Amino acid sequence: MRSDSSHLRLFVGDLFLRKKKIEHTIQQILSSEERAFNLLKFDLETISVENLVMQARSFPMLGRAQVFLVRSFERLKKENVLLLEAYFENPTEWSYFFFESDQVEENHPLLKLITRFGERFDCAPNDRKTGIDFIHQKLKSGGQTITKEAWQFLEEKTGGDFTLLDACIEKLMLYWDQEKPIDVEPARKLVDEFLRFDTFDLTEAICEKNPSKALQVFRYLYELEGTAVPVIGLLNWQLKRIWQAKILTQERGEREMLKFLRISPYRVPTFLKQVARFSFHTLEQAISQLFQIDWKLKTGQMNEQIVLEAFIVKLATSEKSLLRTA
Repeated sequence: MRSDSSHLRLFVGDLFLRKKKIEHTIQQILSSEERAFNLLKFDLETISVENLVMQARSFPMLGRAQVFLVRSFERLKKENVLLLEAYFENPTEWSYFFFESDQVEENHPLLKLITRFGERFDCAPNDRKTGIDFIHQKLKSGGQTITKEAWQFLEEKTGGDFTLLDACIEKLMLYWDQEKPIDVEPARKLVDEFLRFDTFDLTEAICEKNPSKALQVFRYLYELEGTAVPVIGLLNWQLKRIWQAKILTQERGEREMLKFLRISPYRVPTFLKQVARFSFHTLEQAISQLFQIDWKLKTGQMNEQIVLEAFIVKLATSEKSLLRTA
């Protein structure tokens, strides 16, 4: 199952959108039977570029094509890129390289290689339409629909995280066997069983200066996601929304703010309390510190769980201590 797509691709940006785009592209190259043997995942922390090139030149044992999904390419040095450049001057027609990352420095040497031989796909984290389209297409493929109220409820409970939202929709589709649209009641039941905590609970525990509860919520979200990056994104999303709410309340009033930010009615009391309790100073410092932590984690400078737990405890303890974080 071959395609005329590029043999070298770079996928950068939002994890959920990135995975969906990669999955769609793989389907154009490998059949479902070939995937088990010829979709090969590598991390450049554990495999050398020399090994990758050697495997790329080897014909796949089963099937007519193979895809190398490569992570941690940020560690590529100039000499590594020269090896890849030599390979792509005369590549094998059966091997495809897909590099992926949350972000990439614009002076990274791999980008010159992409410009010469490949394609780059940027998956913007604020591209809500694409994420929504992916999930609604999944519902359509399963012959199901969801009410506006149920969708808004799930979107709020998952904090705008499309990975969590997608997982909730999959579970609902599995157990909803009625012809009518999925409504808010089964969505609420699923959330009660599947999502014990969400980002509202995390910022609420921080507002209440309850570090033990904040840690409990963080650890739950961390285990649910399996990595720190989505949790940082969730917390950053909620803090920015609170910051935006403070600005909008001053400029347009509370009612217009709630309408603009699309806050669900059942969330309004909690959200307004958080908006009142967080100061501009705390929010801006927290968002700045999260950016620094995110960068250090992605460059391998920190243990992700330890540093995030320390950040959350300090934020939930006092505003002044936040200034000494990271």
